[in-house]
Amino acid sequence: MEIPWPEVSAVGIRTTADGPFEEDVFWLFVTPRGTAEVPGRFIDEAVLDGVRAHLPGFAWEKMIAASMSTDERLWRAWHREDSRYAPSKDELAARFAALVAR
Repeated sequence: MEIPWPEVSAVGIRTTADGPFEEDVFWLFVTPRGTAEVPGRFIDEAVLDGVRAHLPGFAWEKMIAASMSTDERLWRAWHREDSRYAPSKDELAARFAALVAR
């Protein structure tokens, strides 16, 4: 699956009450061209690697909660504006080191 990572402005996860015998998790990738809804069964390791590489601050905890949901719900997992304030791993490590040093 090819996702135009530089164009993605938001990612959501839509859950339904249709499981476990029907698809009940759908990923939503928002770009200037529209929203692509991808059934969860097509989200493989390559897509997750792309999320890790291109979407800093992605809310993994929301992805986990959505995967266990049996409710009709839309989960906001990532937004470009929010990611501007997400510290990198190096920044978090430096903050932790400073905290321990105090």
